[in-house]
Amino acid sequence: MIAARASGGFVIAVELAEKEVSQNNEETIEILHEIIWDSVEALFVYDSVEDELTWYATQEVGDYLQSVGNK
Repeated sequence: MIAARASGGFVIAVELAEKEVSQNNEETIEILHEIIWDSVEALFVYDSVEDELTWYATQEVGDYLQSVGNK
């Protein structure tokens, strides 16, 4: 993902039904299928230079990724 190249890391927050999770581990989960856009709730991007976590709502994610891709 483009956002990872310009930041210290990122997390995509998704809403999943219990039946979509194949395994629950201590700090991670394994899902049965690819994540679809409709299940994305937010994008969190960590900027290691500024030591800042920024939250992007679903409707802002596309604009953010496009702006980062143009840098």
